[in-house]
Amino acid sequence: MLFGRKDDDKEAIYIGEAEEVYTRLQSHLREKDFWNEVIVFISKDDNLNKAHIKYIENKLHEKAKVTNRYEVLIGNITPYAFYIRIRSSRNG
Repeated sequence: MLFGRKDDDKEAIYIGEAEEVYTRLQSHLREKDFWNEVIVFISKDDNLNKAHIKYIENKLHEKAKVTNRYEVLIGNITPYAFYIRIRSSRNG
C-alpha cells in the first residue's frame, strides 16, 4: 500500500501486489510520484499463496473505499468472487 498526497493535496492510497516487492517499489518510485509512505506484507515461509494475497488486496481495497478517507488510486483489483469461482471449479 502506497500512501501520500496528490497535487490537489487530497490523501491518496494505492493498493497492489507483487511477486518481487523491491522491483515493484523501484517501478513505483519512477511511475507514481504521490507517495511518501509504504506498508508491505511479506511471508517468510511462502505461507501466503496468490489466492491469499488477492483476497487481502481485495479486502483492503473494499475497506479503503468504504472508509472514504483516501482517494483510492485504481490498480488491477479483481473481485474476490472471481477467485472463489476458479478455485471451486478446479476442486469440483
